[in-house]
Amino acid sequence: WYWGAQILGAILGGFLVKLLFFSEASIGVTMPSILISKAFFLEVILTFILMFTIISVATDYRAQGPMAGLSIGGAVCLGAFVGGPLTGGSMNPARSFAPALMYSQWDFHWLYWIAPMVGAALAALTYEFIRCEAQEGENKKNVKGCC
Repeated sequence: WYWGAQILGAILGGFLVKLLFFSEASIGVTMPSILISKAFFLEVILTFILMFTIISVATDYRAQGPMAGLSIGGAVCLGAFVGGPLTGGSMNPARSFAPALMYSQWDFHWLYWIAPMVGAALAALTYEFIRCEAQEGENKKNVKGCC
């Protein structure tokens, strides 16, 4: 349901942008301006950073708090500033799918599905590897780290 809702929301948003600006220009279409291999790795890295941030502040009791949204927003801003001019800074397949659908721009579209999935999977695996859990009988607040 989650993916479907994201894609449907992106399509509705893309349709609204096209309706409001009735532009033939490809507004919002993500297209790499660098070599495809570099664009792929940049999207992997940007998605890794975003997903690692989300996992860290959403699942770790030591990191939850009022700064979670700011941390995630900062990761999105970083991705947009760094990746925007080079790859479009997608970090999310739904974000790239809707404009591609609205304007029939499918060149290199696979990049915006595969790279974020790889980046998110690597972030999840990395977080699981370095996350420290309290040992049985140990106070959760005393866990210092395991790396």
